[in-house]
Amino acid sequence: MPGADRRAELHRELAQEWRRLGSELVLLTQAISERLGVNSTDLQCLGILTSAGAMTAGELAERTGLTTGAVTGVVDRLEQATLVSRDRDPADRRRVIVRPLSDEELRRRAPELDAVFGSVAQGGAHADAAYTNDQLELVIDFLRRSHPVIQNQIAGVRQGGGAAGDISAPLAGAASGRLVFSVGVSHVGIDAGAGVDELYRAHFEGTVPEIRVEDGTVTVRYRRFSLFEGRSRGSRFGLNPAIPWEIEIRGGVAACTADLRGLQLRGLEIKGGASELEIDLGAPTGMVPLRLIGGASKLTVRRPAGTALTLAVRGGISKLAMDGQEFGAIGGQVQLRSREHQGGADHYALELTGGASRLTVETR
Repeated sequence: MPGADRRAELHRELAQEWRRLGSELVLLTQAISERLGVNSTDLQCLGILTSAGAMTAGELAERTGLTTGAVTGVVDRLEQATLVSRDRDPADRRRVIVRPLSDEELRRRAPELDAVFGSVAQGGAHADAAYTNDQLELVIDFLRRSHPVIQNQIAGVRQGGGAAGDISAPLAGAASGRLVFSVGVSHVGIDAGAGVDELYRAHFEGTVPEIRVEDGTVTVRYRRFSLFEGRSRGSRFGLNPAIPWEIEIRGGVAACTADLRGLQLRGLEIKGGASELEIDLGAPTGMVPLRLIGGASKLTVRRPAGTALTLAVRGGISKLAMDGQEFGAIGGQVQLRSREHQGGADHYALELTGGASRLTVETR
C-alpha cells in the first residue's frame, strides 16, 4: 500500500478507535456514577476538579459549559457525597472555592470510589504491559498533544453552533403546546427558554433532526438515533412559558434534564425507558400526570415545597428516597403519597412502569 493510502487508512482506524473509546468511557462513567449514587455529569465535574485542582464554581461552569445554577447543584451533590469541600476564597470572601479530595482523603473518606478507580488503573496497567517504555512514552505524548486539540474543538462547538444548529418557530397564536420526540432522543435538555413570540427555540450540537410544527405540536424525529450517542450530539429545547405544554418521548432517552419550573405543564410521558432523568417541576394546576413506561436507571423528581404528589410503581425499585425517607429495595408494586396530599385537585401523579434502580422524589 502506498504511503499516502496507508496514512489515510491509519487516520480512519484512529478515528474509529477514538469514537469507540469515547462511547466506552461514557458507559464507564455512567456505571461508576450509578455505583456511587451521583450522576455522570457530577462525576465528570469531579474529574475536572481532580485534574485541574481547586477552582470557583464560576470557573467550573466555564470549563464544563454548564450554567452556574447547574454547577451549584453538582457541587451540592458532590459535597453531600463527601467528594469535595467548599472554602471561602481568602482573597475575596464572597467567592467560594471548590476543592477535590486529596488522594489520601479519597482513600479514607471514599474508599469505594478509590477502589473503583484503582481497579480501572489496574486494568490499564495490564493492558499496557506489552509495550516498552519508549512506546508508552509515545502514547503519553500523543495523549498530551490531544488535550488542547479536544479543548479547542469543545470551544468551537459551544461558540460556533450558529444558525445551522439553532431552530425556532413562531408562536402563531397557539393556545397550547405539545413537544413530541417520535423515535426517542439521546441527550436532551428542556426548559422555558423560548422568546415571547416563539413557540419553541432549539439548539443542537451534532445532528439536526427533522422537526414538524402543526397547530402548536412540535414533532421531533431523528433519522439515525442511538441511546449511546454522546452528549456532544445532544440538544436543548426552550418552550414558550406563556402557554400550557404536554411533553412526550417515544422510544426512550439516555439522559434528560427537564427544568420545567417556568412551564405550565399538563403532562409528561416517556415510553421506552430512561437511563438518567432529572425533572424540576413548577406548581401544578389540577392533576398533572408524569408517566415513565419501560423503567429507569436513575430518576430524580423535584417539586416546590408544599406541593402534593402521588407515586405508583410497578416493577420494583432498588433504592427509593421520598421527601427525606429512605425505603431501600422494594419489590412488586408501590403506592405512596406525599404528606401534602389531602385529596386536593392540584397535585402531580407520578407513575413508573418497569421499575427503577434509583428513584428520588424531593422538594426544594
